[in-house]
Amino acid sequence: MNLREDVVVGPIDGWLAGLFDRRHRENTIASLVSAQDSDDIDTHRRILRQRVADAEARLARHLAAIEAGVDPQALVAAMNTAQADKAAAEAELKSLPQIQRLTDTEIRKLIDALGDIRAVLTAGDPADKVRLYRALDLEVRYQHQQQLAIVGATLRGVSTGVRRGT
Repeated sequence: MNLREDVVVGPIDGWLAGLFDRRHRENTIASLVSAQDSDDIDTHRRILRQRVADAEARLARHLAAIEAGVDPQALVAAMNTAQADKAAAEAELKSLPQIQRLTDTEIRKLIDALGDIRAVLTAGDPADKVRLYRALDLEVRYQHQQQLAIVGATLRGVSTGVRRGT
């Protein structure tokens, strides 16, 4: 069974606006600040840093083997591979864009600048709302018998859910 979008958009927008009311504002701001730390680029950055560290560890092991008496010629290919891996990861790491993180104070100012969040959501461009819902990984499950829409959203690891009758 399909659920008309116009039936759930109002309650969803009301729920989202409620996240910025006095009771929920500080928790929402804290969630937004912490969600910045789990960005895909940061994950990629961590993976690249780990690749650099792994390559450095391999190089250190090879050097230790040489110091212990292993023929350096036997390790040339392995050392070249480790050095190439390290250089590639460092180059990719250097090319990643710098992420501008917002502080809780900056987020507060943005929220204050928006004013009435419900009005902003209601008047918002539908294309912008689609991007917002996708960014929240919004999921709506409709239970026809109970005429209940169960809405869930995920903000990069921060899970929240709400239940609204339709």
